[in-house]
Amino acid sequence: MFLSSIPTGTLAYIVIDEEKRRNISSIMGASYRILNLVGTVGTIVTDYTINYYLFEPKATKYDKLMTKLNNYQTDQEIFTRNQWDAKSEMESKLWKMKINETRKKINETSEALANLSNKGGSSSLSTVHDRCSKRLRDLCIKNKGVYIKLGQHLSQLDHVLPEEYPKNLRCLLSNNPKSDWESVQRVITEDLHSPPEFLWDKIDTNPIACASLAQVLR
Repeated sequence: MFLSSIPTGTLAYIVIDEEKRRNISSIMGASYRILNLVGTVGTIVTDYTINYYLFEPKATKYDKLMTKLNNYQTDQEIFTRNQWDAKSEMESKLWKMKINETRKKINETSEALANLSNKGGSSSLSTVHDRCSKRLRDLCIKNKGVYIKLGQHLSQLDHVLPEEYPKNLRCLLSNNPKSDWESVQRVITEDLHSPPEFLWDKIDTNPIACASLAQVLR
């Protein structure tokens, strides 16, 4: 009854005005995320540069073991490619022997690293890793969406990243920000062409679970 009392031209103006408002809001949101990204990356790079190149921290036992592990992993990749490209069965067997030997060294070094870590051993850059991984975590939380998804993937790379990164990013797997009900209403209405109140008899506006790009409502 209210809509029928509004002239058609006025209704069109309201729709267009709302669309402009959303576009402006989207541009401002994207700009904020870019500035946040650039600022965080700049801070992280500066922190590592100052601590690694200016202070030149002395390598710890943990650092030396990590360097050995990285070298063994690189060798393993090379040996595996060479086995694939082997021209004879004898050559393939030789590369397989090297692969098995290197795998044994990788396991021994990984075990030594784990034992050292349990005894309190850490990298000379451990405090920097901790600071920067927390900055990255905060960036993901503030920028939301795809950034949280990226943070979740990084939290699983404990075999590649310093241990501080998976440790501080792991919270993104279970503790994510909720979208407000107005945003949920808008998405449902746009996708299903009807407000949620018309589609369901009852809907709980408090999500029971939140992921990086979606949330679940009962």
